[in-house]
Amino acid sequence: MKKILQWIGDVRLNDCDTDKILYHEGDRAERVFVLKSGSIHIYKKNSKNQNRLIHKIYPGEIFGISSLLKQACYHVTAKSRTPVTYWHFSSCDLFNFLQNNPDQRLYFTRKLASRMTLIELGLGC
Repeated sequence: MKKILQWIGDVRLNDCDTDKILYHEGDRAERVFVLKSGSIHIYKKNSKNQNRLIHKIYPGEIFGISSLLKQACYHVTAKSRTPVTYWHFSSCDLFNFLQNNPDQRLYFTRKLASRMTLIELGLGC
């Protein structure tokens, strides 16, 4: 992950307080996030329009991967559970990096596959 953050063009470091929404389910997905410190909870609305906790994000994890799909929206809501520090960058910058770094592309693909499995299990699909 460090190599990705070093080589991607416009990486920004941000802080936010507890219980702040980083993005809502349905928002246009344009950025990818990496958690530096703190914890994030990922929620999905159920059939009763209530938020259901489906995943917890800890330092070093990547989230907001919906932005990797062209013209996609985030399919979940990300909310800070503690004060957090995170990096974020555009999906275009990530694509360019992965196109030029096959070793990192394989690492990232494995991470995405793992995350997709967790999401499927969490949603009961």
